[in-house]
Amino acid sequence: MSYDVLRLPVGWTANSKKPARDLAVQLRVGGRYTALDVDVSFPDIGNRSRSEGWVDPMIGARFLVPFSQDWSFVINGSIGGFGAASQLALPAGGTFSRDFTIGQFPSSLQFGYLAIGDDYTKGSGADRFVWDTVLQGPVIHWAIRF
Repeated sequence: MSYDVLRLPVGWTANSKKPARDLAVQLRVGGRYTALDVDVSFPDIGNRSRSEGWVDPMIGARFLVPFSQDWSFVINGSIGGFGAASQLALPAGGTFSRDFTIGQFPSSLQFGYLAIGDDYTKGSGADRFVWDTVLQGPVIHWAIRF
């Protein structure tokens, strides 16, 4: 769920057939589901595998900055976990977005960078599972709005 804190129309989107991109600041509240399947092979010990899944409550913000009729820059950041599942969950990223239409459908292609940090621990002793990591890299996202 998101709530617009600030939305300022930008002149070049008013007469466009493309989706309107306003300068916007949004607050967001929701959850994120994480599912992991881990398989590890050791020469002397053998194979080990484990599956885990959890849901983290998340709060965050999104900033959308249009800089032409077709292009905008989006920054997303959230914080979550709060001990409900993960102790801490931190996804953040930035993307450039190109708006266009496919037939009658407004669409966008986004490319940028995303980092997701998690600090999740479950169990104890030999049954303990720890996922304390930061995953990061390029991201491509294509959206069609119906």
